[in-house]
Amino acid sequence: MYKLNFELVPDGCWYQNLRSALPQAVWDSIRKTAYAKAKGKCMICERKTARLEAHERWSYDEERALQKLETVIAVCRNCHEVIHVGVATTLWSGL
Repeated sequence: MYKLNFELVPDGCWYQNLRSALPQAVWDSIRKTAYAKAKGKCMICERKTARLEAHERWSYDEERALQKLETVIAVCRNCHEVIHVGVATTLWSGL
């Protein structure tokens, strides 16, 4: 497995995320834990960055309609945009 992968999400899970489902204080604690582990570097490309973004890694069982949170990692904006290429593709196809 590569460190940087496109993470395609089943369409039934589009536009849903942990940040929206949790109270702000809980989400802040989760993302800050990921940032602390990263020590100022993207957990994918390992470049130092002043601004990290929290990315949720999920596993999906489409047969049983289950979605499981595996981890939350801290990534730079560039890597985050690659991970979510499906979002970009969907936005561009609507133009």
